[in-house]
Amino acid sequence: MNNNTIPELEQELGQSLRSLRIRRNLDQRSLASQAGVALNAVKSLENGKGSTLYSLISVLRVLDR
Repeated sequence: MNNNTIPELEQELGQSLRSLRIRRNLDQRSLASQAGVALNAVKSLENGKGSTLYSLISVLRVLDR
């Protein structure tokens, strides 16, 4: 079982999303546009601050995850 706290997991998820985005040569604005979410939603996700499940799923789809 993972003993990380929820904020730690959010940080890890954000780092993973940022890495995936960069590997696909996308900036945050482009990812947000393609996902149909606000730029602030992408920034929040990448910074481990959370967002809506809708935003997370939309971003993951653009990143082929």
